[in-house]
Amino acid sequence: MCIIALANLPNQRLKLLTIVALFLACQTGCNMIKEEKPDPEFVLKQAQRLGYDLENPNKKIKLHFDLEEISGLSYVKDSILACVQDELGRAYFYDLGNEKIQYSIKFAQSGDYEGIELVDGKVYVVENNGKIYSFDTTAANTQKVKSAIIDTPLSDKNDVEGLGYLPTSRQLLIACKEEAGINKKKRKGKAIYAYNLDEKKFEEKPFITIKRSDITKFIVDHPDNYKIKKSPDFKPSGIAVHPKTNKIYLLNSVGKMLIILNEKGKVEDLAILNPKTFRQPEGICFAPNGDLFIASEGGGSRGYLLAFKYLK
Repeated sequence: MCIIALANLPNQRLKLLTIVALFLACQTGCNMIKEEKPDPEFVLKQAQRLGYDLENPNKKIKLHFDLEEISGLSYVKDSILACVQDELGRAYFYDLGNEKIQYSIKFAQSGDYEGIELVDGKVYVVENNGKIYSFDTTAANTQKVKSAIIDTPLSDKNDVEGLGYLPTSRQLLIACKEEAGINKKKRKGKAIYAYNLDEKKFEEKPFITIKRSDITKFIVDHPDNYKIKKSPDFKPSGIAVHPKTNKIYLLNSVGKMLIILNEKGKVEDLAILNPKTFRQPEGICFAPNGDLFIASEGGGSRGYLLAFKYLK
């Protein structure tokens, strides 16, 4: 009956319906394929090694539509996270307890904001061109503040994607997704630059430079820990410092990795992130007790936040 009905339709409509039918059949067939689940023993060993069960978040929170393009996170206090999103010059303060935005502060015009950090009662937000905005949290319940601006030699060619804070040296850490060099100087790999808050000085020599080959070598040297033989594409998308170990955690959204470095930039561990769990991981921060938070952009839907208990 279906074939007879199709045969009576005009040629163009027949072609269109045939294409749609084939597409739906393909989708149905694809959905019937059983997807391979992560090996439980591998997941357990990774959780014991890293201190986080990255395959099984303790909590997943769908964020407000204002945070669809969430790009940065920082822990404030009492289960409040400071968040920033790509497009609006506005910082959002999110209450994990009631899963709502508590309030927001407009600190600049529209731009491309990629990282946020709270240090000593002051909020710092970095734009993709390396410009850093700062304002006091004493203006917590206001809708608009006048920000101080820190200019750096970085530009949109570096494409800054993350902002962290290293308390041992009181430095903001600025992670670049693209070019590593500044002032027309070429550098290989990806760079993390530092801004000293006490000296109010940007260090023009990278704090850390990490190459994709460094990550591949680590994977090759530890074959039992990974199911791949070389590093995926490497473009940092977020950075945070662990409050208990001072290790530097670097998110890689494009290649779906979480890379752990020591303060000298040596790779000490890493995890390949499940793309189903981590759609587009852009923001990362820690609570003082070591609990980990990773935010993913919505990609046309609501952004979301994943929480992981610190197992060590």
